[in-house]
Amino acid sequence: MLRERFRREALSLAKLRHPGIVRVLDSGEADGDLYTVLELVRGETLEHVMEASGTMAFLRAAPILDQILAALEVCHASEIVHRDIKPSNVMIANGGDAPRVVLIDFGLARMGGSAIAKLTETGAVQGTPHYMAPEQCRGEEVGPEGDVYSAGVLFYELLSGAPPFRGTDAATFMAQHLFVEPTPLRQVAPDVSAGVAAAVHSALAKQAQDRPTARELRDALTAAANGTDREATAEAAASLRNETARLGRSERALRGLMVATNAGERPEGFRGHAVVWISAAERGAAVRGCLATAGLSCALSSADSLPDLARGDGPVAVVVSARDGVGRIRRLRAHAPRVPVVVVDVGGPDETTEVIRAGASDMLLVAAPDADLVAKLARLFKRRGRS
Repeated sequence: MLRERFRREALSLAKLRHPGIVRVLDSGEADGDLYTVLELVRGETLEHVMEASGTMAFLRAAPILDQILAALEVCHASEIVHRDIKPSNVMIANGGDAPRVVLIDFGLARMGGSAIAKLTETGAVQGTPHYMAPEQCRGEEVGPEGDVYSAGVLFYELLSGAPPFRGTDAATFMAQHLFVEPTPLRQVAPDVSAGVAAAVHSALAKQAQDRPTARELRDALTAAANGTDREATAEAAASLRNETARLGRSERALRGLMVATNAGERPEGFRGHAVVWISAAERGAAVRGCLATAGLSCALSSADSLPDLARGDGPVAVVVSARDGVGRIRRLRAHAPRVPVVVVDVGGPDETTEVIRAGASDMLLVAAPDADLVAKLARLFKRRGRS
């Protein structure tokens, strides 16, 4: 297996020609020993840079992020998936304002359309648990989306000074990659713009099909750096609405600023209906109010009987609270097994495990803001709309 892995790395790298990817100068076998001659990259790993600097401002990090994604673009275009993107596999060849970033260690790479792709069979979990995509944690085949996820974890850590997930063993890390949403980046790194945070979180989507490509993520980060991203535009529009709301009708007319001051536009992919089935009326009303403010169609039910799920022709999801126990999740699974169930107010690891086993589609930890539920439902409705 070690000999095959050695040959695999040489074959993978030999296909690639890019300044951001370590070059193979020669490879072969001599006296029964395999060898590969690689480019000598002078510098230090990104891991060492991060240990020395801690949090890195976006303006300094931006060239590093861009070059990592540019190298991944080339890999993916050649049907090569790195599968082990992490700070110790990224070399910073020269410091200063124009660092050269080089991807190294393609020992776990998968090459499409060859026998090498089948060397690591589906079901065998390989990679670094801190940075593994959910599908990689399940032992499934990893595509380019897996590299984007790992890059998202790396970017989160680089910009905040801490990884999105913490644990003491591989199983804990993998469980979090599979089921736990990371703390919003701006909560731990307030100086990060909304556009950068949104781009990083898009790379951390649990479902591979919900993540951007390496190119799309590059474009999103570039737009955020230029202030032309959707979030920056929305913030500017909100500021204008607030300013306009303070003016009298005549002033608005004179300035041509008849801007609507009601709730914002409904998020993309939000064609659906949520049923909030929570026994505590105040808690249910709070959740429903949060969803309604975001423009989501929703209904509230506090009765113990199963709620009405016949809500037009759009997808339906049910929101329940872990405070009501897992019985409601099981009843919903038995009554409507295809309807997504999102559980809020989930406590510690034991409750997380119990909720997962009961059949939850997604969950929101008790410390997370209710606004995070909006994004979760948007993703569920988007997937349901495609299926």
